[in-house]
Amino acid sequence: MSGIVEVWRASQLSREARRRLFERRLQAEALLSRVREVIEDVKARGDEAIRDFYESFYRIPRDTPIVIGEEEFEKALSKVSSRLTEALEEAASRIKEVASRQLPPSLVLYDVSGALVGVAWRPVESVGVYVPGGGAAYPSTALMTVIPALAAGVQEVAVATPPGEEGEANPAVLAALSIAGVRRAYRVGGAHAAAAMAYGTETVPRVCKIIGPGGSWFTAAKLALTGVVDMEFPAGPTELVVLADSSADPRLVAHDMAAQAEHGSDSFIALVTTSERVAKEALSWLSKLVEELPRGGVVQEALDKSGAVILADSIDEAIELVNEIAPEHLELLVEDPWSVVSKVRNAGSVSVGHATPPALVDYMLGSNHVLPTYSWAKARGGLTVLDYMKPIYVNAAGKLPSHLYEKAALIAREEGLEAHAQSIEARIREL
Repeated sequence: MSGIVEVWRASQLSREARRRLFERRLQAEALLSRVREVIEDVKARGDEAIRDFYESFYRIPRDTPIVIGEEEFEKALSKVSSRLTEALEEAASRIKEVASRQLPPSLVLYDVSGALVGVAWRPVESVGVYVPGGGAAYPSTALMTVIPALAAGVQEVAVATPPGEEGEANPAVLAALSIAGVRRAYRVGGAHAAAAMAYGTETVPRVCKIIGPGGSWFTAAKLALTGVVDMEFPAGPTELVVLADSSADPRLVAHDMAAQAEHGSDSFIALVTTSERVAKEALSWLSKLVEELPRGGVVQEALDKSGAVILADSIDEAIELVNEIAPEHLELLVEDPWSVVSKVRNAGSVSVGHATPPALVDYMLGSNHVLPTYSWAKARGGLTVLDYMKPIYVNAAGKLPSHLYEKAALIAREEGLEAHAQSIEARIREL
């Protein structure tokens, strides 16, 4: 079988092999001390720290405006093709529709044996959104992170995106932001962006929560700022597991593996299959794609570093492996994919069937592509409108029976809280 990716049998995977294959760690520890220096600098000096960064890292004039205003947005829109604008508008419409359907009722109350207990959903007041720019610009991420914020009703959405050549923000990113509903952003990237939004500067507003994927410096800064500002989760290198049986088209398997691998050399790409034929032919197709693709070298490096093919004896064994891996993206290329969906416990996003490549999902279906990595899918799901909202409990005792007050007071005294008990008992006399 082709040597482009290491091939394993699920039944023969040792504990050490499983650890090496499935354990993906956030590589932020080495950066944390340096990131904390950046954070303290931005906290102390605000805009001046950002301007120093302009000179030292981006090699642009320190008087470059931090604010990206209306004029620069208009200039960017003129540089973007009408076809791309139309595609971004279509994607934005679908993302908005999904986000709107995710909105919970503003108030839900339940009658719990005489008491009203419920939840009022309210938007977070301010959110900082990070959109990668510069050499690796992702206008789709601008749509994915801003549109749910506006759908949730967030009052202030502060967008940070790094400068590119000559200090200008990426035109496609600005076009996407404009389509999403934002016409003001801040020209700052990396750890400086996270620190500026967490503490605020003379120009960049302080926010309650920071959302969005980024490079290693931005991700490390989000972790270092835990306790200062809320965040969704640290989004790391992309991950894909393709679950395939003998009905899968090996050519499509290869295309989808290559698509995710081209994100970067640290991408995690795996094929879990019950068919040796599919595995062999998919690897053969992958070899051809590596030779043909513009980023074939990146694809090859990712496959060399973290690629794997695992042969399972049954679909159930394959599913258990998937749940152990807990990938960001899971693709089901099997004869009856919907029967598998109900058995998937851990995945950020599931692409069902041959017509649904994860790359299509990432851009156009309306599902959000900001997803948990590093096996965080075992604990949480992808970005939704609820990440921009907060539940507030609403309670009314109403005509609660007096014995429930008495029992509550009993628990309070057991915990040594006499004032609690008396506060409760003072109501009994009024019943």
